[in-house]
Amino acid sequence: MGQSYIKKYASFLLIAFLLHGPAMGLIVKLADLHTMAKQSDIVIHGYVGDQKVTTDDLGRLVTLTEIAVIDGLHGARTGEIITVYQVGGQKHGLVMPIIGGQHYVVGQELFLFGLKMGDAYVSYGAGLGKLDVVNENGHELVIEDLGNVRAVRSASGKFDTFEPSPLSFPSKRILADEIRQMIKAK
Repeated sequence: MGQSYIKKYASFLLIAFLLHGPAMGLIVKLADLHTMAKQSDIVIHGYVGDQKVTTDDLGRLVTLTEIAVIDGLHGARTGEIITVYQVGGQKHGLVMPIIGGQHYVVGQELFLFGLKMGDAYVSYGAGLGKLDVVNENGHELVIEDLGNVRAVRSASGKFDTFEPSPLSFPSKRILADEIRQMIKAK
């Protein structure tokens, strides 16, 4: 893992350990779309392909998900296959929760903001960086997949957690155009 990756997530993990209660999901600090676009190593529009669950050097289950890039908005080429790395998964009856709770379903269409980690990518943050293309009542929408996270905010020196509302966009084209403008402004 690179030092920048560790620095970016150290605050997320510290907050999670300090404020995490037994009935709550992982607690994160939300990032807006512009911040994710500026700080991500890749931003893609793609389809979920094969998945495999393996065990890493520490004995943890790890889920590896292939994504075929439809549109490489930043840092990836159209037609490329990238791999998303998630700690957790299910194999041979053993279940380890996936941190952040985002799920990738074979055939699913999505947008991903990712950070490089070895030969693979992780989503921008636990519960952040994945937006799903969905069909609602015959209309195509793009809706952020926040997984099972709660967000943290600070007011008057006190921390408060809340259930965040996902970002949504009326079409893939509108989201892709917005992302391109944000990346140009880097």
